[in-house]
Amino acid sequence: MINKLKYASLFSPFFIVIFLYGCGFGLFQNNEADKLVGKFSGEYKERRLASDNLIKMGDKAIPALSKGTRSDDSMIRWESVNALGYIRSPKAMSAVIERVLIDDDVHTRWRSIWALSMVDDGRAKSYLQKELSNKDPRIRWNAAVALSALGGNQAVPILHQGLKSDDPWIQWEAVNALGQTYNNETADILISHYKDSDISVRQEIILSLGKIKDPKAIPLLIESLNDKESEIRWRSAMVLGWFGDKTVVPILRSQLELETDDLVKENLKESLSKLER
Repeated sequence: MINKLKYASLFSPFFIVIFLYGCGFGLFQNNEADKLVGKFSGEYKERRLASDNLIKMGDKAIPALSKGTRSDDSMIRWESVNALGYIRSPKAMSAVIERVLIDDDVHTRWRSIWALSMVDDGRAKSYLQKELSNKDPRIRWNAAVALSALGGNQAVPILHQGLKSDDPWIQWEAVNALGQTYNNETADILISHYKDSDISVRQEIILSLGKIKDPKAIPLLIESLNDKESEIRWRSAMVLGWFGDKTVVPILRSQLELETDDLVKENLKESLSKLER
């Protein structure tokens, strides 16, 4: 008798109304999330407002945002992975990893790498490591770049190979990634690629050598203080201050007297301030 009453109560008008309201509210939220994702193709303020509202929705926005990551519009994809990153739910991992591995827009792919670091529940490294042996060279490369951001040194051999690419962008990505994860051969390899590289790659090599902090890089950095490009000189001046090697102080002081570029001089002064403490 009690069971009959219990099941009868579930079908009472009150419970039916509550059930239908709950379903309707869920559908409303899904429709609202889809509409907000559609606003990612609009102007900046409209995109920011839509993103803020989707982030407030939390996990309920993930299905709509996941669809957004597959849009033909790269702006919608970028905004979608960005919002997923701020929601910080592991439920978004599959959508984010897909963009990390296959998105052909570099801005979206790099934002996806950041988003992956935010939604990762500890499984991302193992997923990316498996893709290092993927038959598709593009996926292998993208996995290696992303893995470096998570501190996965299994990516280092592939990144070293990337330095040999004919594409300056691939070279740049390799150098940038090697500033985050490297082995005891990396500094020598970066130094050997320095002179024959594009200027943007040389700029990044200087920064990565500064992050690695291998003393073998110091002679190259000192030499680069005299480069004709100020973008090279100020980076070299800054990075020399990262090593903590006080023997370079006289060189920096001498260079400061000769330097004419304000940004280079500013970095020379900052490095001297660090080293003379």
